[in-house]
Amino acid sequence: MNGNWYDALTVQTDRKGNLVMPPFPDGNNPAANDYAAKIKLVN
Repeated sequence: MNGNWYDALTVQTDRKGNLVMPPFPDGNNPAANDYAAKIKLVN
């Protein structure tokens, strides 16, 4: 990876606030490279 941005994903928590994250873009778990996420509260 070289600092590229990927298309945005929309994910949603369940009623308890639990979030199941989608697979890492490289398909590995854990990721072979560092990844960052921006998580926002949307009402």
